[in-house]
Amino acid sequence: MIKRLFLSLAITATMICGATAEGGIDTSAGLFQIEKVPQSYNFLLLLNHKSLSSFNTADRVYIVDVYDIGYGNSVVVIAFIRGSACPVAYRVVDVSYVPSFISEEFGTCSDLPEFSVRDGELKITFPSDGNAATPHWVYSNGELLELTIGEKTDRFAGNSASSPTHNGRPTIAEPLTSAAPSEASEFHPTNFLGALFSAPRDFTEPSREPPQTSTKPEIPRFFEVIIKCYINEAIVLPTASCFEDTTLKLRINGKTKIINSYDLDRYVMHEDGTHLKLSDSFELRAQNSNEYAKLEVRILSSDGDELWQDEVAQYGVIAVRE
Repeated sequence: MIKRLFLSLAITATMICGATAEGGIDTSAGLFQIEKVPQSYNFLLLLNHKSLSSFNTADRVYIVDVYDIGYGNSVVVIAFIRGSACPVAYRVVDVSYVPSFISEEFGTCSDLPEFSVRDGELKITFPSDGNAATPHWVYSNGELLELTIGEKTDRFAGNSASSPTHNGRPTIAEPLTSAAPSEASEFHPTNFLGALFSAPRDFTEPSREPPQTSTKPEIPRFFEVIIKCYINEAIVLPTASCFEDTTLKLRINGKTKIINSYDLDRYVMHEDGTHLKLSDSFELRAQNSNEYAKLEVRILSSDGDELWQDEVAQYGVIAVRE
């Protein structure tokens, strides 16, 4: 008990000292800091000296650590020191989100959690209180979930470093199927509109009816997405000012990436440098906008020709304020 108490106090003291330093902590998105407003209970969360969020608390707040969960994404864990009844609570801050994701408080009041990263997820495990289940939380893709012992078994079964379940993983409440990991999370478009509104892959026996011949021209292999932004019905360029405090969610083949508007150009290309294909599942949404704004998307072929009008019209505005 004495050893555990000493270790707990040593860790806490180290973290507090680190948090009070003006240097903060480096993340893939920049410098993350916690700043206390003088003569108040207000704290500011800063990224590159710009405010992400603020909260009011009488607790002492410190940075636990930053964790690289892959794909260039950084997650920061912060802690709140309290009285002896419940010494500490935690929050997760995903600085890869725009704006950053900040979780609700969580934990078991223990000040000795263990942190681990696996398959693009941050797992926080707390010491067991003697029950069969070990309390733990898993964060990934804007969700912080508390898992039971049964869900934990399903959650990590069959996942591997090569499994494409990052940002497109199965829902926790639903156990993994017997399909291969590459099929379990893949979205397969059923037609041209599937490039925007994707549907899960259908594993049922295909229809024996003869395929219908399409009279439409051949769809080009590559396309690009042209974005227009409307604010109060006036067209403006899709810049940061257009989408200030706005989250853009770009979903490709079942994997969601949270981006800012000025990053769109590099996200319409795959990591290997190839453009999106019409066979890709593609979805773009905007939310959390402080102003009325909408996005209009035009689909162009690789040679710059606009695709037939009826298909473009069916795409229409695919992102609005939620």
